[in-house]
Amino acid sequence: MAYEYRSTYGLIRLLHDARRWKIEFDGTLAGSWDSADSAVSALVGRASGIAAWDVIETVDVPDDILDWTPLADSL
Repeated sequence: MAYEYRSTYGLIRLLHDARRWKIEFDGTLAGSWDSADSAVSALVGRASGIAAWDVIETVDVPDDILDWTPLADSL
């Protein structure tokens, strides 16, 4: 399963690879979380490991994965 969310700053994707979750934003892939919820928490807390995201002062990403869109190839 993979998810995406279009924020005012650009498209963010949560990708699942070998039981770990990664975040893709602005052409950068980072992180390694146990769950999609943990990855979202890192985004909301500006601790994603992606410098272009972590410096944003006002984050407009929902903190609940249910508000994200599953990627078409994951359905």
